[in-house]
Amino acid sequence: MTSDADKKLRRKNRLYLICLLIFLAVIFGIGKLPVEKNKDSQTGHEMFYTNSSPSIPRGIYLKVPRLSLDRQDYVVYKPPAECVAIAMSKGWITNPDILFVKHIGGLDGDMYEVSRERGFYINHQYHGHISEEDALGQIIPHEEGTYIISGNKFLPVGDNPRSFDGRYTGPVPMENIQAKVIPFITEDILDIFW
Repeated sequence: MTSDADKKLRRKNRLYLICLLIFLAVIFGIGKLPVEKNKDSQTGHEMFYTNSSPSIPRGIYLKVPRLSLDRQDYVVYKPPAECVAIAMSKGWITNPDILFVKHIGGLDGDMYEVSRERGFYINHQYHGHISEEDALGQIIPHEEGTYIISGNKFLPVGDNPRSFDGRYTGPVPMENIQAKVIPFITEDILDIFW
């Protein structure tokens, strides 16, 4: 049972969090696009990226130094033109210049498998199933098989099985990565306060 004092403390925490979000929105001009760059007015460099896609936790991601890139790191990247064309034709995105935020599921030399029956595996570890349709009943294209990532590429992976990620698109050139990011204020963090 929750006491009145606990309820008051939770309300107070929510109020502080809402004030912080409003402050950040005003200061940094946080947008409502699936992924939007927010520039530091003095340096011209992106500091924050927003994500409203259900592929990974929705929220604000902070750019961090890109000293190295490892599996599970979150990255902001420009999807290849063929992926953009598919996503636009399905109505999943409306802006051809959009950037995606996913985590790195695999790197050069890693193996991944896409199988409607078995699911999606990276280095023999199960990473979810393959959805045949999106939430609107549209076919999600994918090529079944076992592949080795090569040619200085990475395999982008979302947390949602319907995420338009490497299980459907394959590897992406490392040069398409715009930034390495970490969650700053996301749904997961907000759940702590509710």
